[in-house]
Amino acid sequence: MKSISAFSNEVDLRGGWIVFGVRREGTGAYELIGLNDPDKLQTDLATRCKGVFNRPITPTIRVERIDGMRIAVAFIQEASAGEKPIFIKKRGLPKGAYRRVGSSDMVVTDADLARFASLANSVPYDRRKVAGASPSDIDIRAVEAYRQQLRAGRPGSELLLLNDHDLLEAIGALWDGVPTYAGLVLFGRRAALRRFLPAMRVDVLIARGAELGDDYEVIEVSEALVTAWRKVFQAVSDTLPRRITLTNESPTRVETPKIPELALREAIVNALIHRDLEVGASIQVRRYADRLEVENPGYSLVAPEDWGKLRSVARNTTVAQAFTELDLAETRGTGMRRMMTRMHESGLQPPVWDSNRENNHFLLTLKFHHLLDEADWSWLERFDNLDDVDRQVLVLALRDKTVRNEGVRLVSGDGTLPASHRLARLRDQGLLEQHGSSKAETWYILTEEARPDSATAPVRRESSNLEGLSSNLEGLSSNLEGLSSNLEGLSSNLEGTSRLDGAGGGQLDLLAARDEQDGPPQVSGHPEVPPDLARELQELPARANQEQVAQVVLKLCRLGWWEPQQLALAVGRSRRYLTQHFLQPMVEDGRLSLRFPEKHNPRQAYGVGSGPDAMR
Repeated sequence: MKSISAFSNEVDLRGGWIVFGVRREGTGAYELIGLNDPDKLQTDLATRCKGVFNRPITPTIRVERIDGMRIAVAFIQEASAGEKPIFIKKRGLPKGAYRRVGSSDMVVTDADLARFASLANSVPYDRRKVAGASPSDIDIRAVEAYRQQLRAGRPGSELLLLNDHDLLEAIGALWDGVPTYAGLVLFGRRAALRRFLPAMRVDVLIARGAELGDDYEVIEVSEALVTAWRKVFQAVSDTLPRRITLTNESPTRVETPKIPELALREAIVNALIHRDLEVGASIQVRRYADRLEVENPGYSLVAPEDWGKLRSVARNTTVAQAFTELDLAETRGTGMRRMMTRMHESGLQPPVWDSNRENNHFLLTLKFHHLLDEADWSWLERFDNLDDVDRQVLVLALRDKTVRNEGVRLVSGDGTLPASHRLARLRDQGLLEQHGSSKAETWYILTEEARPDSATAPVRRESSNLEGLSSNLEGLSSNLEGLSSNLEGLSSNLEGTSRLDGAGGGQLDLLAARDEQDGPPQVSGHPEVPPDLARELQELPARANQEQVAQVVLKLCRLGWWEPQQLALAVGRSRRYLTQHFLQPMVEDGRLSLRFPEKHNPRQAYGVGSGPDAMR
């Protein structure tokens, strides 16, 4: 019943699936065992859901047949904001209420209960009055700065005809004469921000190299957003690498930042207006030698598959509208698309977004180097029948080690299915090698023959019917009746059945959480593997126990640093499964260590740790 409570309560998860008729083995794989009486299970589950919780829950239950055995799947819909928390009556609050965090059901905290209460309030958080605040907490200089920006961008705006008090009431900064959270965020005095919103600041970190290290500069901006956004923009822009150009009309050289100004502004403003105001954490803008990272508390309310489309959901509607009036933001969902366009026009790699709902953060990465340089052109001249997008896809695969469907969509602007066809074509030309078997776990790497240091020409191969079917399935819509994108969260705590974790992307692998490979494991591009260890990898059984897999991972990491995808290919498991069941636990017990301290570093790698069992 814990999972039913968790799926009902988890914000924006939209519910989750529970599967009956499977059993988890010691290896972490799942065995199909079937159900003797699925009709009785449906009746019992529906009855318990009506009486066990503080509110009746109505699961959607279906019986399916797999390999001659019957299983039951139940979908638990997320409860509405006014109904949360859903808890087990016998245990009461807080012990009887749960949240879904990753693949675990966690007892809610006091902060979770406060969030549920906040969400139940029909008034958006940024529109609520700040208890104890008064109009004297509004900085009149910030209001005047807003007027100046509004006058420059929209001189005919009706807001300019209002006095200060009426203007603040009109845009939601005051409510019945009391400052709202939006009012303090947009126009608050520094003293008021320190008193009511102490974490409302932006930290600009300037690193000397490609990693943060110990030698970096910090610029702290803590003031009203209507003036803060420009200071953050200028602080970052002044430190960016410059591009020097000469024009025919003038002998004077022109210096411009490598990141287009519009893309930089969009990145900063998005972080400011979409941050989660209820979280006590600052925004960080990190400028490294090769990239810019902008991280804000608050995951994206728009699903990743809709990024770049005309869809926008504002977390802070009042703050967002105030910036829209200044033409610094928009409400039509074109922000990401504009950023992609500007980066593409400058010959730079597309932006990389990472939204993490579990940790409630959003990270944007803009890379400085051009997508195609002279070395790339020299390398790509070896291949025939490539268009511009093909070349960019291959360079992405070279620089990022892998390329996925979403990466192709960012480069090309194509939809999911055309991007899948492009990847399949490059695979059939012998340029890319496909890995994974489901939509969420399909990626491509350069073939050995296609790499710049290879002297062998790629070999074109004919695509089999099965391969063509796989690439087409990747682009099909997953909106089948009753299905959910939250299969990753599958679990079962009812009737003695076991939890079902890590089955993602719409495909349920009940027998093993690994991707099957033909031939020896792919172990190129990282520390050289001795012949005896290579043989051990090749002979590693598909159903090897956890200790066997852990020991092989440990042996590999003693050789040097390995990225998770490289380790996954080497041991023949999916990246998600390997990370969840081996890499993370082995870091926690000291057998492995992280190359970079920041958890979400896109170039994270694993090496041998310093724990007592690391060298055993």
